Amino acid sequence: MTKKRMFLAVKILITLAILAVLIYTIEPDKIRHALKNARKEWVFLAAALLPLNIAVQFWKWKILLKTVKPEIGSMEVFSSLLVGFTLGLATPGRMGEIGRAFAIRDSEPLRIMGLSLTDKFYNLGCIALFGGLAILILPGMVLQQNVYIIISSAVIYLIGIYIVLYLFFHPGFVRGVLYSISLMLPKRDKLKALISCMDGISQSKARFVFLLSASFYLTFITQFFVMTRAFSDLSVWDGVRGLPAIVFTKTFLPISIGGLGIGELASVQYLSLFKVEAAAAFNASMVLFSVNVLLPGIIGFIFIPKLRFNMGGK
Repeated sequence: MTKKRMFLAVKILITLAILAVLIYTIEPDKIRHALKNARKEWVFLAAALLPLNIAVQFWKWKILLKTVKPEIGSMEVFSSLLVGFTLGLATPGRMGEIGRAFAIRDSEPLRIMGLSLTDKFYNLGCIALFGGLAILILPGMVLQQNVYIIISSAVIYLIGIYIVLYLFFHPGFVRGVLYSISLMLPKRDKLKALISCMDGISQSKARFVFLLSASFYLTFITQFFVMTRAFSDLSVWDGVRGLPAIVFTKTFLPISIGGLGIGELASVQYLSLFKVEAAAAFNASMVLFSVNVLLPGIIGFIFIPKLRFNMGGK
C-alpha cells in the first residue's frame, strides 16, 4: 500500500470512528426519533437554498475561469464545478476540488489549479473572518475570561482580519510575493505556471470575488440555521454565535474525509451550549452534508465519463 492510500485509509477510519462513537453515545433510537419528528418544511427550505448556493459558486468560478479562458462556456464551468464536488468528497478539507482543473479543455491545468486554490482561499478567508469571531463569543469562551485574554484575543483577531482583507483586495501584492518565493524553490517553472493564474485578477475583480465568497458563506450559514431549526428551536442570535464556530472548526481541523464526523462532533459540542439536544445537532449536520456535499458530488459522477480530462497544456 502506498503512503497516499494509507493516508486516505487512515482518514476514512477516523471518519467512521468518530461517527460510530457519536451514534453510540447519542443512541440510534434518539437519532431516529429526531429524524422522524423533524419539521419537514424547514428541511425542504434548507434544501431549496441549494440552487442558490451552487449558483453563487458557479458565478464566482466562471469569473475566475474567464481570466484565463475568456471564451469558456457555462456548461463547461458547471461541469467542472460538479466534478470538483465529486473529487472533494474523498479528500480531507475537500482539497480534491482542485481536480476541477482537469475538466477544463484546451487550457493549462496548473493555471486552472491555481484558480481553484484562489477560489478556495477566498472561501477559507470568509470562514476565518466570521468563524473566528464566533469562536470568541461562544458561551464560556474567551469573552468570559480575564481582561488581558479579552484584549489580546481581540488584538490578534483584528490583526488577522486586516491581513486577510489586505490579501483579498491586493492580488498583485500576493502574486509578487509568491513569485519571489518561487524563485527560491525547486520546480519553479511549475510554480510560476500555478501563480500565473492571478495575472488576470484585478483589484476590482478581486473585490467582486470576495463579495461572492461572502455571499456563498452567508447562504451556507442560512441553510445550516434553517436545517437546525428543523430539529430544534435554536434562536437567530445563538445561531449567529454557534454555527460559524462549527464551520470554522470543521474546516480548519481537516482530519476526516470531507469534514464528515468532525462537523457532527463540533455541532453536538457547540450547540449543546445553547441547549440543543445531541440528536438534533447530529441530524442537522448530517442532513445538511447530504444535501450540500453528497448530493452534488453524486451528480458530478454523471459528468466525469463525458469530460475530456486535460492532463497537458494546450
